[in-house]
Amino acid sequence: DTEVAGRDGFKKKEDRKVERALMDKYMKNTNGNATLATELVVQHIRKLQEGQRCFDTGTRAMRAGQYKAAVSAFVAAVAAVPEGRASREGGFYSIWLAQALDAKGEKYEAIKMLKAAMGHSDRDVRRVAEGLEFIMMAPKLELDENNFAWFELEKLQNIAEGGKGAMYAEMEKMPEKYSLEWYMLQKTPKKQLPSDAEEAKLVLGASVGVVVGMWAYAQLFH
Repeated sequence: DTEVAGRDGFKKKEDRKVERALMDKYMKNTNGNATLATELVVQHIRKLQEGQRCFDTGTRAMRAGQYKAAVSAFVAAVAAVPEGRASREGGFYSIWLAQALDAKGEKYEAIKMLKAAMGHSDRDVRRVAEGLEFIMMAPKLELDENNFAWFELEKLQNIAEGGKGAMYAEMEKMPEKYSLEWYMLQKTPKKQLPSDAEEAKLVLGASVGVVVGMWAYAQLFH
């Protein structure tokens, strides 16, 4: 499959970039000892792979509603990666851990985890943590019977059985054509057109709405 091959090629390219960056880092840390730097790179990558494996286990548990198992898996993922929660990967996994804790009923611990992630060195981790913390801190939505739509079951049953009586809304009978009532309906005053000032206000309001909408949309990609 061309698409799969393309994704695999892109992943390999990204992996090589990561390896080169790690090699540069460890070459500096080891004063140019290529052998030791290579060993450290291999260990680093293995830890990243273990963290990814634990993370995948956690996401599968979340989808299955097994929140306790998901918490354990995400804790292991954070612990597996180099530098733990302080790394970009560890920060990302800790956000998932917060979601699993919330789903498990431990909202206080979840919010505490997100507040810690809001101070992360990685900007993306901070932004996601801030968004989730805002959602978790929002007041619980209270609904009553006015928030629901109600249907007459008898009419629905009639429709299901092929009855036509409930399928059509009752329409008000129109007056006989050319009668006085009919003429009165034909001579309803036309809607007055807006003045120039009112039209200018409408155009200005629409323009402001468009600008605000474009600004909000752009913020999603900053």
